[in-house]
Amino acid sequence: RTNYTYFAIEFSQPVIEYGYVDRQKVDYKGGWSKFDNSRNFPAMVEAGFQSDNHMLMYPAGLCSRRINGEIHDLPWKKTFITKSVEYQRDVVPIHFGGQNSNFFYRLSGFCDKHIKKVNIAMLFLVDEMYKNVHKTFRVSIGKPIPWQTFDKSKTPAQWAQYVQDIVYQL
Repeated sequence: RTNYTYFAIEFSQPVIEYGYVDRQKVDYKGGWSKFDNSRNFPAMVEAGFQSDNHMLMYPAGLCSRRINGEIHDLPWKKTFITKSVEYQRDVVPIHFGGQNSNFFYRLSGFCDKHIKKVNIAMLFLVDEMYKNVHKTFRVSIGKPIPWQTFDKSKTPAQWAQYVQDIVYQL
């Protein structure tokens, strides 16, 4: 099979329900189940890239923020570019169209400005998900970008911005 690295904007859950195959409960034997906390995130990413599994990454690291009245991602991290090249895995851009509530964006803005150590808004993400039960969302999947695209003509951060621009056009 071809190895792909998946990533998305505004996408916080996998496309499939882990632990279920054809709506039947099965044990998930994923490569990350042995990691028990977020301190192991770099090891989790490394294990994922070393595996034969598809991956879904959120390169901004946090939910989008409302900035000057418009909803935008925070700057994308370069990890998905460097790991894509290191492990020779193509990138498939995915855009998940959706929006959180005004309350969430106001709270996240307050937290970003006044409470640096704890992001209280993240505690409300589950509520945001439940507010959208039975709603329809638009998911756009772009053409795979070969890992060879990410050459030395740009820095990894510039390549990340390039891919972000592609995703925003989907």
